[in-house]
Formats: sequence, C-alpha cells, structure tokens
Amino acid sequence: MSWSSVASYAQLAQVAGDFASDLEAFRGAQRAGLDIEQCSRVTAENASLTHQNEWMLFADRLARGLDLFTAVYDLRASAQSYYFDDFGRVLLLTKALNLTGLARLLDLRARFYRKLAEDCHRAHSRIKSAKSVGWLAALSPWLLLVVLLARPENRQAFADVQGAVLLVVGLCATAFALFVSEHLSRARNISRPESPHSADLALGVAARIEVMAFMISGGFSVRECIEDSRPHEVGMSSAELDELDHLLDSENSLQDALVRSRLGASDPRLRELFTKLALADSLGTADFEEFYALAFAVRNQWLASRATTATAIETKLLFPQVLISLPLSVLFALYPSLGLLGARLI
Repeated sequence: MSWSSVASYAQLAQVAGDFASDLEAFRGAQRAGLDIEQCSRVTAENASLTHQNEWMLFADRLARGLDLFTAVYDLRASAQSYYFDDFGRVLLLTKALNLTGLARLLDLRARFYRKLAEDCHRAHSRIKSAKSVGWLAALSPWLLLVVLLARPENRQAFADVQGAVLLVVGLCATAFALFVSEHLSRARNISRPESPHSADLALGVAARIEVMAFMISGGFSVRECIEDSRPHEVGMSSAELDELDHLLDSENSLQDALVRSRLGASDPRLRELFTKLALADSLGTADFEEFYALAFAVRNQWLASRATTATAIETKLLFPQVLISLPLSVLFALYPSLGLLGARLI
C-alpha cells in the first residue's frame, strides 16, 4: 500500500502499529534460526492487512531466487514507505557486513514504532475532541439562524436578494472553515530518502548510531564503524555527520576529525556521539550499549517533537471557527435589524 505524505493521526497509528507487529513476526522467525527467505514467508503469512501486499511481494521475490538487493529494491519501490525503506536498509546492512544480531535491530525498531503508534493514538483522541468543538462552533451561526427565522419579520428580511446572498456567503465561509480544520488536523508522514524532511533527519542519525553500535558489538574498529555506517541515500544524514565524513575523506586523523566535528556540532546528542567515538578510539574499547542508549534518546527526542506538533494542532483547529463562525453569528443576528433600520430611514 502506498501512503501519501499526509494522513490522519488514526491512519498513522494504524500503519506504525501494524508494521511493528509485522517486524515482531519477522524477528521471531529470525530468532528461531530461519533464513531471510523463510522469515519473509512466515511474515507474509501472518502479516497485518495494512502491509500484507508488500510482505507477499517480498517473499515472492525471494522465493523466485532473486538476490536480496533486487528483492529489497522491488519492495521499497512498491511500498513507497519510510518503514520498508528502513527495513530494507537493515537487511542489506547485515548482509553486507556478514554479521549476526539482526533481531536486535528489528526489536529496537518494533519498540519505536509501537511508541509512535501510541503517541498517534493519543494525538488522534485529543484532535478529535478539538474538531468536535470546531463543528459546534461552525453550527452555532446556523442554529442562531433557525431561532431568528421563527419570527416572521426575520424570515422576510432573509427572503430578499441580499439575505439570500448573505446565506450563500455564510454557507461558503462555514464550508471553508471546516475544510481548513480538516486540513490542519492531518499529520505529516515520515518522509522518505528521496525527499527528506529536516525534522526526520534525526531518525537517520538514530539509525546510523544503531548501526555503529551493531558494528562495535561485532568487533569493528571505530573508524570502520563511522565509514561503513554511512547511508547510501543522499540527504538522510545530518550536516554534522556529513562534515565528519568529509573530514575523514580528506585524510584527517580520526581524533582530529572527531574533535573538530564536536566543536562544530549544535545538537547536544551529536556532541555526545562524537565524544563517545573519540573516547572509544583513544581507549581502544567501547560499550555498544551506550550507543544503543544514545540512539534511543535521539528517537525519543524526535517523538517529543512530533507530540509538540500535535499539541499545536489542537489550538490551530479553533482559529478558523473563531475567525469565521463568530463574525457570521453576529452578522446573522444584526442583519434583520439592519434591514428594518434601513427601511425606516428610507
């Protein structure tokens, strides 16, 4: 299923929650000792309805004997989703590095998507309540109109051409206010590598830190962890990490590159990352769990930013109704009196 760049919070919650469930099925099969082809088949047979077509396609490609790279390419092209983009990167990474421990990376992502689904459910509940208030505000001028039309003189005032025009304009204004509210209530989906949103670069940073932790646990050196964890997609990394890659390509020493990157980093999480990498390189050892914890903190920071955006939406939903429904109510209430006043002056 292809997903647009915006969707309701209820849809986002369903997509994230269902994908977490599918990843848990894949992870369970992988922990049972099955290979990737068998894992994909098990996942396809037990997949959620939301993503079942994509999993079936992936399992079919592998069953036909296609190599993993081609199967992942077809999967990503069909799904058009960040979730499968990220899943494909994880599979290709573990294949390229010839490392075990894929279940750990899948478990981290499943937990993250579960948390994302929970946050989206809460946001949907709050926004639904705000939209209900907006609907009441949009209906209030028309309820007032019904009360006004109970008097014959008011019906006569609205029966002329000017009154009819006022009603049509009011109807269009109400429809516009409801349209704007519906548009504001929709959330931005997680962007894909082809057109990354600046706010989602944190997820690329977190994914790269997890790759570094994964490689450290496999015995790779710090420099190898930095160089081999680079994302293949353009735009999926932060400017600070891109600068670190550039310094290493320019034959700077690892310590010098990390120090310069740390001094130039504005994000405290990235400064912490560069500090940990420099310390690991100087000591010759590193605790990969610290890097996993740092990646977890970066993901939580991204989730907090999304929650703040959802909270702001609740306030914005009331603006169209206040700016349109309130003046419309006043206009409906005063129009009959203005008509009578004009008639007396004439």
